[in-house]
Amino acid sequence: MNHQRANTLKAAFQVCNVEPLEGGDIKRYYVDLSAVRKT
Repeated sequence: MNHQRANTLKAAFQVCNVEPLEGGDIKRYYVDLSAVRKT
């Protein structure tokens, strides 16, 4: 795997996995915002 940083949005998109997050993958990015949402 290449760990070079992308310098453009196009380069970043090309190395991204754009599939929906499911299962354990979503836990890496999930942030509970329920405390700051308006009710």
